[in-house]
Amino acid sequence: MKTQWNTRLQRVLLYGARWFLPGLCFIAMAQAQEPVQTIRGLVLDKDTRQPLIGATVQLMNVEQPVGAVTDADGRFELNAVPVGRHQLECQYLGYETYVSDNVILNSAKELDLTIELVETGVMVEEVVVRARKLGNEPLNELAIVSTRSFSAEETQRYAASANDPSRMAVGFPECSRPATTGAISTSGETPTSASCGAWKA
Repeated sequence: MKTQWNTRLQRVLLYGARWFLPGLCFIAMAQAQEPVQTIRGLVLDKDTRQPLIGATVQLMNVEQPVGAVTDADGRFELNAVPVGRHQLECQYLGYETYVSDNVILNSAKELDLTIELVETGVMVEEVVVRARKLGNEPLNELAIVSTRSFSAEETQRYAASANDPSRMAVGFPECSRPATTGAISTSGETPTSASCGAWKA
């Protein structure tokens, strides 16, 4: 009698283990494979409606970081996102940070979003611009055109000047040296004119 009871008990345990253990494995696998979905979208400038390249989009308040960068068309894609409620954050240099409301992601359909960013000013430190005088400005403040000053050092750098300012001056377009007098005339004036400065070579 005792042997038969032990045999029946063993059969019941084997039968239960045959169905119970696979059931536990199935439940564990179902819990481990949490349903996921994809979030796609487009990032635009709110005013110009132009796509923004290189904007970062990421999920907030998630254990594993999920993010992407927009491509040349301003599009992004977040894969393997757990279903449920999510908030997205989008950042781009020169634009205000965008934080979405809670969006509901379900396993039946992908989520497609359009994010519009507002341009903002970037605060920088003070910039000071200082003017610098050029070395060839004329000494005469009343002279406006056809004037130029040069130093003795410049006469050494010009070809065929041989440290001679008069030879260097003749090289400028507005100067000439008549062969008869040897003086330099500027801007078409003769050395004897009152408005013309003349150098004697």
